Amino acid sequence: MKKWLVCLCLLMLITLAAACDSQSPATQPSATAPNWTEVVGSVNGADVYRYEYDYYFNTYFNEYFGNYYDSLILYEDVDLLDEESSRDFLGNLENFAWNSSIQASLIRQMAAAEYDLSLEPIYYEEILLPDTALSLNTNRLWALIYPFLEEETRAAKGVSDEEAEDYYNGDPSAWDCRKVAHIIVTAQQLMEEAAENEEGMDYDEAEAAARARAEDIIAKLAAGEDFADLAARYGADGTAQTGGEMDLYFNVYGGGINDPESGFDQDFAAGAFSLNNVGDTSKEPVESAFGFHIIKLLDKREGFAQVKEFVLDTLQFVDSYEVNEYFSQKMQDMEDAADVQRNFEFRYYVEPEDELE
Repeated sequence: MKKWLVCLCLLMLITLAAACDSQSPATQPSATAPNWTEVVGSVNGADVYRYEYDYYFNTYFNEYFGNYYDSLILYEDVDLLDEESSRDFLGNLENFAWNSSIQASLIRQMAAAEYDLSLEPIYYEEILLPDTALSLNTNRLWALIYPFLEEETRAAKGVSDEEAEDYYNGDPSAWDCRKVAHIIVTAQQLMEEAAENEEGMDYDEAEAAARARAEDIIAKLAAGEDFADLAARYGADGTAQTGGEMDLYFNVYGGGINDPESGFDQDFAAGAFSLNNVGDTSKEPVESAFGFHIIKLLDKREGFAQVKEFVLDTLQFVDSYEVNEYFSQKMQDMEDAADVQRNFEFRYYVEPEDELE
């Protein structure tokens, strides 16, 4: 089977969340009730049920009928209400539904054999129809195996230590980094406190008061008071709850290292990099666009050996497209090696001669 068809089937397996209760018009008489135990084939000995095949056929048919009906008539000359004009479309849909069923089975087999993962029974399997539960469980299983696939995709990039070190040496200052705690005092904080005490304070007064409070905190630190306690007492942001600790390594430019989407004000970063030894704290308030900071150096990493993990993480970063491409190829390899048996005849789909051979 062509890789594009694998990708299409995978896309539907991952994203479909709606279920259809009716039986496929291509394979089941509409007057009969669903048979939830009918087997239509197998993959490596594992049964494939009629309702699985029908689920993919019906969901995709309804998607096109509900959203693309007019477009099919206009651009493809296919009228889903006319069987003859729809014959090729329905044939492709039959083939798609069967291959989706195969790949759903292979995903379950992959999860169990390679990652020792299987879904624990859950209450909705007893109250929902099997095809509805199939959709939900496929998404559940995908969520469980995705982290493994992501790690495998990263490893497949094969970035060597030498390549990572060359990348680091291109701009060491972009990687040498700090981790800090801080206590921030803001003019807004002082104005709100004044309002609570029914006292008037304009912004200039509040800014001067914030600087004075930051200087007072520095004096308390010099007198031996604990940084975390002072952060909890005076900190104006959420880090007051963590003793001032900020869970981010950042470079001299303020850019995040372990979280590239985060970062700090450059004046704040400069204040942090002025501290030389772990445990050092600011001797003067560090002013940024957000307020006055007292900074404590918690950790520093300099040189490739100390930041290697961050460099490798960046070079081996993979996005969802890369993971899906890796997964698509993995599924293709599994399907090529699989023992697939189908014990029903397609109504519309005509298998190419090479597949028949």
